[in-house]
Amino acid sequence: MRREAIEPAARIAFSHRLTQEGLRLARLWRPETISAFHPLRGEPDTLPLLEALAGQGFATALPVVVGRGSPLVFRLW
Repeated sequence: MRREAIEPAARIAFSHRLTQEGLRLARLWRPETISAFHPLRGEPDTLPLLEALAGQGFATALPVVVGRGSPLVFRLW
């Protein structure tokens, strides 16, 4: 996969930027709940963002697959 070819330093920098920008947007829009995905197989690391959002008092959620062909369900993280 192309994602897995990304250098570790670039992954870390992207995760840091994702966290900064995610917090900025959350503070601006003040959503009731914010959803992200749990990273798998080279996906961007969203866990620092989820931790930062939770630390700032935002409700956070992750998508859950309940069955093939079924819509995703979001559960509080």
